[in-house]
Amino acid sequence: MAKVEGEREEGSGMGELSSGDRSVSRKLTSFLEFADLMALLMVAATAFSGYATWRTATIAGELLMSSERPYFGVEGVSLDRSVADDPRVFVEYRNFGHVPADEVNLQAMTFIDDQPLDSNTLVKNVGILSPNVPHHIYFHVPRDRFALVAAGHTTLSTQIVAWYKNASGRVFCYRERFVYMRDSGIFEISGGSSRCDSPPPGTS
Repeated sequence: MAKVEGEREEGSGMGELSSGDRSVSRKLTSFLEFADLMALLMVAATAFSGYATWRTATIAGELLMSSERPYFGVEGVSLDRSVADDPRVFVEYRNFGHVPADEVNLQAMTFIDDQPLDSNTLVKNVGILSPNVPHHIYFHVPRDRFALVAAGHTTLSTQIVAWYKNASGRVFCYRERFVYMRDSGIFEISGGSSRCDSPPPGTS
């Protein structure tokens, strides 16, 4: 019996871990789990850092493109009645950007009740617009037609459209409509867009 019990005790020692070994095993398992978690966190941190770097570079590029580009625009539209019996629509436009606008094509029209005045349709290849240099165009309004506008029977409006490029050849567009307000005697903006919905004159 003693021999059997001794063999049983010896077998128990070979098949089971002692309490100290089990403690070491638990610690090793916990350490490996912690190492795996840290590895995952490092991968996630690297991914987030890469995304943040890419996003920062993208925003910086967009800011550069927004600031270092030409901006065609209309400074103002007014009614010039300095010449007797010859009312004229006076338009001042310029490049509000910090770099020149290249290959500027301008299309301008006046309307009476949304019907274009054929004699006042302007299609012009302006060429280069330097930053902040004012440019002007005039539209003559027939005296009898303007009398109806002044009396409030008809509506006078002007539309300015421009296509232009930056130094790298990217195309930009401008479209704005201005309506004459009889009560105040000024032109107010009445819609516009920066989308290129149609090609420049002479290129279609």
